Amino acid sequence: MRVVPLCEPAGTVRFMGLQFQLPGSEEVLSASGEAVFASDSRGPVGIRFTRVPQASAEQIGRFVAGRHD
Repeated sequence: MRVVPLCEPAGTVRFMGLQFQLPGSEEVLSASGEAVFASDSRGPVGIRFTRVPQASAEQIGRFVAGRHD
């Protein structure tokens, strides 16, 4: 999955709230994360999850395991 910032305040943002959908899913997942790398000011961002609600963690686990139905 590729994460690209859509809107951000002035300055460097390190911690952020996230909402996203996994490929093939209609469910919107939420999490909090920390930017660990950015290619440039508008490019892809590498995110380390810092807080993931249980329901979102389970959905991500199923997706990673290949059972994202």
